[in-house]
Amino acid sequence: MGDANPQHKQQQQQEHIQQQQLPSILSAIECDTALGLFACYQRNTPLVLAAGLPTVHVGELVDISGAQGCGKTQLLMQLIALAVLPATWTPPSATDAIPLRGSATPVLLIDLDLRFSLSQLAAFMRAHIQLCISPTSVSQPSLTALINSSLSRLHICRPTSPLQMLATLLNAPKSFILEQDTLSSLVVIDGYSTYYWFNRFDDYDINKSSAGQPSMHRAIARALRRLKQEYACGVIVTRGERVMSRQGDFVVSRDTVWTSLVDRFVMVWKEQEKVRWKEL
Repeated sequence: MGDANPQHKQQQQQEHIQQQQLPSILSAIECDTALGLFACYQRNTPLVLAAGLPTVHVGELVDISGAQGCGKTQLLMQLIALAVLPATWTPPSATDAIPLRGSATPVLLIDLDLRFSLSQLAAFMRAHIQLCISPTSVSQPSLTALINSSLSRLHICRPTSPLQMLATLLNAPKSFILEQDTLSSLVVIDGYSTYYWFNRFDDYDINKSSAGQPSMHRAIARALRRLKQEYACGVIVTRGERVMSRQGDFVVSRDTVWTSLVDRFVMVWKEQEKVRWKEL
C-alpha cells in the first residue's frame, strides 16, 4: 500500500542526510591526493589533444557534454592539467622562468565514473610542459618533480552512491576549499550522469518544494549552487548527453532546472581522431 501522506514521505527523505552521521558517510568514500595515487600509474599514454580549451571563471558552472567516447575526459584532463600547473617554471639549469599557462589552482575531482586515469593526466601534463619549454632541454627527473608538485594540488574522491556524492559536496568547504591558501578552487565532477537520478533533473524545480519532488535532487542542486555563490568555486561537470544533429549543428538536450545551474554549455565531439568542442 502506498504512502498516504506524500509530504510526510518527502520530509523523511529530506531528513535522511541529517539522520546519518556525515563522518561515517564520508569515511566510506575513496579519497586520496593525486600525488599519492600517481606512483601506481606511471606509464606513457597516447594523447588526443583538443584544439584550444574552454575557459572556466570563478563562480561559474560549465557543462561539458557529448556522446560516449567523444573525448570529454581528454578535454577535462587538459583543463585539470592547466589548473594544477604553475603559471611559470624555472628549470634547475635555467635562469629565466618559462610560462606554462597554469594557475596553480587547487582542484577537487569527484570521479563518479571511477575510470579517471592519473597516468593519462600525467601524460597530458608532461606533453604540455615539453611543448612550453621547447627547444629548451630539461632532465626527466626535473619534469617528474614538477608534475609531482602540481599533482599535490589535486584531491580525488570516488563516491559510489548518491548519498556519498551529496556528502562530498556538503563537506567540500570544510575538508578542501577552506584548507587552501588560494581565494578560489575548482570542483570537477566527471561522469555526472553515471547515476540514473542525475538524468531526472527535469522532474522538479529547485526553487519549489511541492510534495513528491525528489529531495536528493534538490539537495545536490543546492549544494552545487552554494559552491558557486558562497565559495566562488569554478565548477566543471562532464555528462553523457543525447546529441542531435540539426543541419550540421549540435543541440544538447536541456531542462530548465539544469539550465538555471549552468552558466555555459560546451559540446564535445571527435572528428578525424581529434577532439573538437564548441560553446553552445
